[in-house]
Amino acid sequence: MNTYNQPVTTIVSPARGGSPQAVILAILGEELRLYQRLIIVAEQKRDALLASDVDTLAPLVRETEGVAAVLTRLEDDRLAQVGLLAGENTPVDDTFDALTVHFSGNARTRLGELREGLRESVQRLRILNELNTALVRQALTFTEQWSRLVRAALPATYNLSGTTVGPMIAARTWNA
Repeated sequence: MNTYNQPVTTIVSPARGGSPQAVILAILGEELRLYQRLIIVAEQKRDALLASDVDTLAPLVRETEGVAAVLTRLEDDRLAQVGLLAGENTPVDDTFDALTVHFSGNARTRLGELREGLRESVQRLRILNELNTALVRQALTFTEQWSRLVRAALPATYNLSGTTVGPMIAARTWNA
C-alpha cells in the first residue's frame, strides 16, 4: 500500500483548530521522513547497480518518482500555510530564517531541528545520487566499449562476387 498519498494537512489542519505553525511543522516533519526514505531508496539503487540487478531498479525508480510527487504537493501545502502566516498582501518568504520569527518556544526548537534534519538529509541524498550517477555512467561507458570490441571481432562475410561485406577486424578494432 502506498502511504505517500496521505495528506499531512488533514492530520493538523486549521479547520481542526491547528495553527499554521503546527501545520508547517507537520509538513516539514513529513518532508523529512520522505527525504530519509529517498536516502534508503538511493542506497538500494546503489546496491542494485553494483549487483547489475536491473529488475530491482525499476520499482525503486517508480518509488522515487512517487515520493518526489508527494514532496511537490507538500511544498505547495507548506507555501499556502506560510502565506497564511505572512498575511495578505505580504510577499511569501518561506526560508527558515523568515519562518523563525513566527515561531516561539518548543515550536521554534522543533523548527530548528527540522531545518537541520532536512539540511543533512538533502546533502546525504545529493551525495548518493551523484555516486549512483557515476555508477550508471561507468556502466554505460563499459557497455559501449564492450559493444565496440564485439562488433570489431565479428568475422567478415563475403557476397556472391567474393568481396568482403562486414567489419574489417584490424581496421575497426582500434579506430572506435
